[in-house]
Amino acid sequence: KGDSVAVFGLGGVGLSVVQGAKQAGATTIIGVDVNPKKEKLAKEMGCTLFVNSKELPAGKTIQAHLVEITDGGLDYTFDCTGN
Repeated sequence: KGDSVAVFGLGGVGLSVVQGAKQAGATTIIGVDVNPKKEKLAKEMGCTLFVNSKELPAGKTIQAHLVEITDGGLDYTFDCTGN
């Protein structure tokens, strides 16, 4: 409860992780995906923020961006990307 979480990949598995994090009481849930069309559903499912990793500021890595926007980093991260 009260933790911060990032979920990489917002398909079926990733959205299930988002729901689990919300149910567990995470206060910050960041959804990370390359498809901007997933933002609306991700927020409906419980994401507090959405980051498109293809649209980061010039020269910034996703790791550096997440550390910056969370003021130091996350408690948990989940890789739900697929090939």
